[in-house]
Amino acid sequence: TSAHAMALARAALDATAAYANERIQGGRRIIEHQAVALSLADMYIALQTGRSVLWRAAWELDHGRVDRALTASCKVFCTEAAINIARNAVELFGGSGVMRELPMQKYFRDALVLAHLGGGNGAERIATAAILAAEETKRPSQPKATEPAPKYASCHSRKLSPIEFEMTEEQRSLQSTAREFSESEIRPVAERLDRSENLLADFPWDLIKKGSKLGLRTLSVPREYGGPEADMLTWLVVIEELGRIDISCAKIFSQCWKLTRRLAQTGTKVLRDRYLPTFRDDDTFLMSGASTEPGSGSDGHLPYDAPNAGVMLSAQRSGDHYVLNGRKHFVSLAPIAKLLFVTARTDRTVGTSVGTSTFLVPRDTPGLSFGAVHDKVGLRIYFQGEFSFDNARIPAENLIGGREGFTGFDGAASNIELAAYAVVVARSALEATIEYASDILRGGRPLIRDPAIAAKIADMYQELEAARTLLWRATWMADQRKSDRSLTMSAKVVTTEVAVRVCLAALEIFGEDGIVRASPMQKFARDALALPHMDATNPINKIKIAKLLDAWSAGKTPEWGTTAARY
Repeated sequence: TSAHAMALARAALDATAAYANERIQGGRRIIEHQAVALSLADMYIALQTGRSVLWRAAWELDHGRVDRALTASCKVFCTEAAINIARNAVELFGGSGVMRELPMQKYFRDALVLAHLGGGNGAERIATAAILAAEETKRPSQPKATEPAPKYASCHSRKLSPIEFEMTEEQRSLQSTAREFSESEIRPVAERLDRSENLLADFPWDLIKKGSKLGLRTLSVPREYGGPEADMLTWLVVIEELGRIDISCAKIFSQCWKLTRRLAQTGTKVLRDRYLPTFRDDDTFLMSGASTEPGSGSDGHLPYDAPNAGVMLSAQRSGDHYVLNGRKHFVSLAPIAKLLFVTARTDRTVGTSVGTSTFLVPRDTPGLSFGAVHDKVGLRIYFQGEFSFDNARIPAENLIGGREGFTGFDGAASNIELAAYAVVVARSALEATIEYASDILRGGRPLIRDPAIAAKIADMYQELEAARTLLWRATWMADQRKSDRSLTMSAKVVTTEVAVRVCLAALEIFGEDGIVRASPMQKFARDALALPHMDATNPINKIKIAKLLDAWSAGKTPEWGTTAARY
């Protein structure tokens, strides 16, 4: 049933993308209209998420792993995704969408039928909740931090069926190290840090130093510079353990992973030799990316590419230096990061795609001054601040890539890192909700046996399992360079939006118990709300996905060079 649902969903998306590429309204193709582009992106994201969980469920059944909750969730997610995709297709086709001679209306009718096979999706939701409730009553005690890591990587606990792959010895060691560090070092200080009234003064330098000595800060340092050069799948293994107590503390470490990866892949040998050994050896060396400005945030990634839009912090060539002037804000870990990846406008006569460059700027550069630290509702100790340049002179050799018009931004790594934290937050909220609803009695029976509550918990579980599976698939394909950016962007969008929905649903089930400061649920919700807006907002990612759909429908090849990566 799920496979048939995904087949018709794909057919509906294929037909809609081709139609939007050809249909002209207002003098331009309708795929160029932002509302249409966003709708197409939503269809694509739902399709990729559904296909990911379908393949995972099929693989587990093939290998003798019968997980009734997972297969039920797969059927619910895939059939409802197909309904939504087909309905959107009908809407985008307009009057043509309901004509009998075109297939759009049939896709929609068939999707409705699939959702009601086997007892219907309502029954599947109730069955899923019953399985989760039964598992809660048999829940074993949590493993001690000193227990050895399991042979298989799992996302994560027995309440959520594991996504497994056989780990290397190095990955098992990192998983165990991260778990023990999270319990022994992060748990005792997490609540105090979250309530801090002075983020700079309370920054956990001792925690950072201890984690650094364990290798948690230098995970992506290349082997040739004495590091483990961990791939992004290893990031997921570590983030699951490092972030399960507090994603804010964990994010300080993983921020360094993606920036050392960026430096290793796009920095010149001069820059790699200058900064990577110093970073490796200094336990307090943190890095930060600086692209957001008061007048340019996620919209700097939009494809209008105009000279008067996007990044405006200027970098003017002066001999063997560049002179930087302007302001940045919402810069992670400013002013404590020792090395800043600063995006600047090197040519204002052209658009951002060729007129923007990235410089490596040490914190102690003359002409660089730091301003306010922003106090966010979530991820509080992973703070953002602002800084400005006043005729700061930066050596020309500090250009990333050694040339103008190149930023070296690693969007896939940013997408995957944020998506991993979204999964951790949503997982924590779901597990707490299952436990709460199993323990609390209403009308003489556990709350989870109420059909409305059971259906809500089943929806939370179903969405999280689908999002997690898409993330792991996207990460593996990114590590293997077997996909374009559409999968990692889809994973970031899906996981962060699911995290918000799961946390808000959890708050509804907890009621007044969820909004008191003593409850972890309010923190899960605050952290989840911060994630969709980081490293390009979700609408911006959807617009970029739609641009890829446009290119594919026109027969162009995705950026990582394989037309098979289209689906």
